Amino acid sequence: MNEDLKNFIEIYLNHENAYSNSVNLRDTLHAFNSETVENVRSGIAQILRDHSLSAAQFGRLTAVEFDDDESLERYLKEMYRYLFEDREERPFPPE
Repeated sequence: MNEDLKNFIEIYLNHENAYSNSVNLRDTLHAFNSETVENVRSGIAQILRDHSLSAAQFGRLTAVEFDDDESLERYLKEMYRYLFEDREERPFPPE
């Protein structure tokens, strides 16, 4: 995981922010420089390709718990679609 993605996850997907709709996460990310945006995009894509982030690891970074790696993967896929593709609404982790 690259440092830009790690920082993004720790700051914007942490327990305090993960369930809040007060920040437009897409606009916030795309306000960063293009290198940071690309590092977040490619980092999420890499995680989805090689399954390199477990639910336990994500929980340690964010204090957000997922029941299993598959539910985290579904969340990250939807987050990727929201940040970089055509998903209109921000996904939220299970409560």
